[in-house]
Amino acid sequence: MNNSEIAILLPYKENFNFNEAGSASLWVKDFFLNSKLKSKTTIYGINHKKKSLTKNFCNLKFKMPKFYLSRNKTYAETFYKVIIDTRVKVIEIHNRPEIFNYLVRKNLNCKYILVFHNNPNELRGSKTVHEKNKILQYCDALIFVSHFTKKQFFYNLKIKDNSKAKVIYPSIRSPKKISYKEKLITFFGKLNHLKGYDIFGEAIINILNKHNDWKAVVAGDEKKEKYNFKHKNLKIYNWLNHKRILKILSKSSICIVPSTWDEPFGRIAMEASNFGNATIISRRGGLTETSNHCIKLKEVNSKEIINKIETLILNKNRLLKIQKLSFNNPKIYGVLNYLLGLMSTINLRILSV
Repeated sequence: MNNSEIAILLPYKENFNFNEAGSASLWVKDFFLNSKLKSKTTIYGINHKKKSLTKNFCNLKFKMPKFYLSRNKTYAETFYKVIIDTRVKVIEIHNRPEIFNYLVRKNLNCKYILVFHNNPNELRGSKTVHEKNKILQYCDALIFVSHFTKKQFFYNLKIKDNSKAKVIYPSIRSPKKISYKEKLITFFGKLNHLKGYDIFGEAIINILNKHNDWKAVVAGDEKKEKYNFKHKNLKIYNWLNHKRILKILSKSSICIVPSTWDEPFGRIAMEASNFGNATIISRRGGLTETSNHCIKLKEVNSKEIINKIETLILNKNRLLKIQKLSFNNPKIYGVLNYLLGLMSTINLRILSV
């Protein structure tokens, strides 16, 4: 029998392993490794590989239902059956308000933390005023990965804040020193129009044709949209694990994050900046919270991306200045210990109630 007092539930779409981990898995992994309550915590989720990101992981035997709308319910039922006979006191649910609502109806004798990694208005179970008021009533803590996601939760409510609501950015530890930078431009993420890959592709081919001493690396997957950008100095990977991405960011000079949708946060932009990249971003969603020294696109189009990249390539001093500013003044790392402590404090406070 599992006797952990804290149960963390990941979305069923996440795979809690080194090769396939998504943003929620990485968020949980980083905070778990730095938690003062590791011995009291079990992480529940899905892992198709043998080795999990951390210890204290319980792989839920979850059979995927045919109908999409029943998947969260079936997943919640599986989790409920596993934890019903344990001594769990706190359940931390990631990005699934629908599962939170299901568990509340079960009248479990425990406290709840709900973590939003995406816009609450786009998740089933937290779209309406009624649903949000219910969350505020029954949740003991609400965590948002950015001020943007928090603002979206309160936008259609009469109140605009609550003492239960906290912003806790993803955890990251910056390298001790900046690595040697190559003439390398990077793009990581879904290879679709929402991530701005279509306009990035046009821009990067133009740049590589003009500046043949520069190279570019792209990594991401996308089943629905297909693009055929090719250049002898462009390397495209279908997928890279988080460790490989960080290794590339450590040596790249410029990273492009030209999202056309409202990013809940933007982990790649944060990591690129912390690893000393001149990071070019759109002004969408939580992206502007990732660094104090990102270069912001006035418009999200290929012409503007080309202009921003060329300004850096042709002005080496400006490029080096932005790289050093980004590396030496990481926005998130500056509050990391506070954030790590805040997450532990929230858990400790709830456990002691």
